Order: sequence, then structure tokens, then C-alpha cells
Amino acid sequence: MRKRLLCVLAVALLLASGAAVSAAEKQFTIGATIWDMSNPFYANFIQGLHDAAKDFNLNLLLRDGQGDPNTQVAVVRQYIAENVDLILIVPGDSQAVVPVIIQANQAGIPVISANNRVGEGAEVVTFVGADDFYFGQQQARLLIQAIGTKGNVAYLMGELGTSAQVLRQAGFEDVLKDYPDIKIVTSISDGWDSAKSLAATQDILLKYPAGTLDAIVNQGPAGVPGSKYAQQIGRTEVKWNGEWFFALGQTCEYGYPSGSGRASKLS
Repeated sequence: MRKRLLCVLAVALLLASGAAVSAAEKQFTIGATIWDMSNPFYANFIQGLHDAAKDFNLNLLLRDGQGDPNTQVAVVRQYIAENVDLILIVPGDSQAVVPVIIQANQAGIPVISANNRVGEGAEVVTFVGADDFYFGQQQARLLIQAIGTKGNVAYLMGELGTSAQVLRQAGFEDVLKDYPDIKIVTSISDGWDSAKSLAATQDILLKYPAGTLDAIVNQGPAGVPGSKYAQQIGRTEVKWNGEWFFALGQTCEYGYPSGSGRASKLS
């Protein structure tokens, strides 16, 4: 993903400049904003941005949306005022940023969205990220492989309103609509946060004792501590399905099933 990001940024900048000014003559300024930089998930993404800035001699401005749509909108508005050459955004609330992205469009500043999509109505050069609807479908198919066509499932979602959360849920439900005996007994947002996900898992396992819950599906990578906790308390009958570790029923360490080397990923 990082390599793709570097390539897209480089191409977009060249297109934006019309190739009239070479990178050697001008240092381009990228205004980047991530909806919540405190989320560990974005550590590699942030490193990739810094690597790209170094490799392509870019002036990188990186500002945190602090998990607040209004803050992220203000950040983008500031980038427009500073007349940056390109805006790279990982939006939190996909629709909340649409008006300010339209302002960037009107100012002639190209915009790239990454990981989460910008909502309808604004123009972006491209989106760098997963097909989240397909991702959700695959989670549902793997769930069926693990528990069969009947069972009780707890569903842990990411940050509500992000495109990844919305589209993964839509894809998940698209498959499960044909399996009415698979019941989603509870749906909780963990905000892609490992601590919140662990707390939610503890509550779920307390509420649903052994024999009443067949699986926990986590939309993102935050479920690893919860899966380890379930093993520690002997709840090994609960199957697990989450981003980065699609080998269901295995307890995971650092996002990979124990003893397996690496987990299979969606392609």
C-alpha cells in the first residue's frame, strides 16, 4: 500500500503541475491530514508519508484531525488558505468533509483520499485503499466457513461513519442476508481502538456465556487483545474473524495467528 501511495502522489503532483515545472525547480507542498493520528493503525502510514516526502523532495505538512470532524475540516480549510499543491486526506466522517473538499476543488487544489473515502459530491484525484465492500463480504464468507449456516455472532465495528466501517458492514450484511439463521446478537463500535475493543470483548463474553456465542467478528485490526483474552479465560469455543487475521478460530499475536508465521490477507 505504501508503494502505491508513493506512486500516486508522484503522478498526481506531476499532473497538477502540468509538467511545466520540474521537481528540481520547485519543492511541492503536500497538506496531509489523518482523522486520528493517535490510532496505532496509522503508524506505518505516517512513516510512509515521511518516506515519500524524503524520496520525492516534498514539503510535507501533516496535521491531526484529532478524531473530530470539525477539527479535520478546519485543517483542510487551513491548507486551502496556505495554497498547498495537493491535499491528502484520511477522512473520519466521510460526508462531513465534503463541503471543504469542494472548496479545495474550487481552489484548484487536487485531493487524494486514502484508507477512508470522501463522501459523494466532492472530487478526488484517486482513492488509495481497500475495496471495503468486498472486504466485508469476505469476512461473512469466512464466518460461514468457521461456524456453518447457523449461529450467534457479536460484531465489533470501527469508527462509525468512516467509509471503511460503513462499506464493510454493508458487504458483511449483503452476504449474511441469505443466511437468516446467523444472528448478529450485538453490534458495538470499538473505534478501531485496541483498548476499547478489549473492553467490548470482555463485556460480550460476560453477557454471552459459553454455549450462547459462536463467533466475534471485528471489522479492523483492534481485536487481537480481545482474542488473546478469550483464550486466556478459556473461551476457545468462540471463533474470531478480523482484519489481518482471517484464520478463524485461532488466537492471534500482533495481528497474525499464533504459530502460523503470517495470516492470509484479503487481496
